[in-house]
Amino acid sequence: KMAAYYKQDAEFIEDYIGNCFLYISPQAHEDFEIIVKDNAYVDEFGIKLDTVGSYHIGEFGVLEQPLKGKSAVGDYKYPDFRAGNRYRNVESKIKQHPNRYVLFRTVGLFDNTWHVTGFEDLLMEMGADSPYSSRMLDMSMDYIMAQIETLPDYINGVRFLEDWGHQAALLMSPDMWRKKLKPRLKIIYNEVKRKGKTLFSHSCGDTTQIIPDLIEMGVDCIDPMQPEILDMDYIIGEYGKDVAFFGALGCQSTIPLGSPGDVVREAQTRIEQFSRNNARYIMGPAGSIPNEAPEENVAALVEFCKNM
Repeated sequence: KMAAYYKQDAEFIEDYIGNCFLYISPQAHEDFEIIVKDNAYVDEFGIKLDTVGSYHIGEFGVLEQPLKGKSAVGDYKYPDFRAGNRYRNVESKIKQHPNRYVLFRTVGLFDNTWHVTGFEDLLMEMGADSPYSSRMLDMSMDYIMAQIETLPDYINGVRFLEDWGHQAALLMSPDMWRKKLKPRLKIIYNEVKRKGKTLFSHSCGDTTQIIPDLIEMGVDCIDPMQPEILDMDYIIGEYGKDVAFFGALGCQSTIPLGSPGDVVREAQTRIEQFSRNNARYIMGPAGSIPNEAPEENVAALVEFCKNM
């Protein structure tokens, strides 16, 4: 929509509007064929996914999981990430966008695991502290470690996408997060830092309770910072000098529902909040901008950033 609005080639619209990041995602094994049928396809993990990307279908767009309803791993195996030329055509894409910061974007530990097991199933097994939940989290960790260990030198940083929070709190208790996820996350994050890459952690929802843990583990940047549900003044004042924040512009409010002037005023407010606390900030939407957001609102943000 923004490419059409600005009359630009869709391949280069992000360069035009000034996106500083170039995202590189892992590719399927070169011999694996993705077949789309009835708006769905099955990936290398055996997970059936909706191509429309609707969060109202299945479990957040995931239609079927290979281990859903089971409580044992059986003969299930994760794909071998080290095989299959996962970075084909990546260097040529980077050469097309030479002035952008290259981030390897991948699904993080918790989401990677429940995509295989089922969402409620994993939470129940974690709550019961079952050997099955530990084994599945370990398998997911090993797969992600293979991704990090094979990162090419031209990757600048890694952005892990997973959601630990909902609109009011964490999806689990902080104690469970620290017991089941944190030790494994620490292993993964240590490998990112050992490789000399910057570390971005994405989680939607209210994750205020574990921000100190993320800082302790060496996270360089946290996103998306949803202003509709977070105490922005508290978080910026308390943690803004210890970690950078990315996002913080309302994707559930101002950008889709406000006016262009509202969008600009919110952007100005964020700059003032972060500047007042000498905090580090990368301006951007707090998550994906909804398709129904008016192009004029997004353009107002783009032009504000271009003219800063």
